[in-house]
Amino acid sequence: MSRKPKQIGSDLAAWCAALAEPTIATEQVPAGWFTVAQLADETSHARATIGARMRDMVRRGKAETRRFRVMTGRGVYPVPHYRLV
Repeated sequence: MSRKPKQIGSDLAAWCAALAEPTIATEQVPAGWFTVAQLADETSHARATIGARMRDMVRRGKAETRRFRVMTGRGVYPVPHYRLV
């Protein structure tokens, strides 16, 4: 039993472009907020070290955290950002 190929419309490129767009909107990260990865790259410390220090600073009230939806390598995800109080 042979199948007939489906007819593809002329606007296939438009459909592909629309499907490739992220379905969740990203947020604009305000100035002064940084991720653990950004802080680790800037200070040349390990991410685990910076992450532990930031969690401690948040507990002591020296920093605050907020999640912003940003584009990552896997798509749009809420990523914790930190800033000093």
